[in-house]
Amino acid sequence: MKQLIAKRTSQSFILADSSKFGVSSNVQALELKDAILISNDNDSQIAKETKIICP
Repeated sequence: MKQLIAKRTSQSFILADSSKFGVSSNVQALELKDAILISNDNDSQIAKETKIICP
């Protein structure tokens, strides 16, 4: 369902603080490359995969 909603939007966003970087999860809403990340840190490895918005 989440993937269907993401396909119908012009942009998808993920809101996550840097403590979530590099942590595995059993749940995945969509691929990182398919979203813009809003976070408190601009991680250079993640920036290779997606755009990051941070202060």
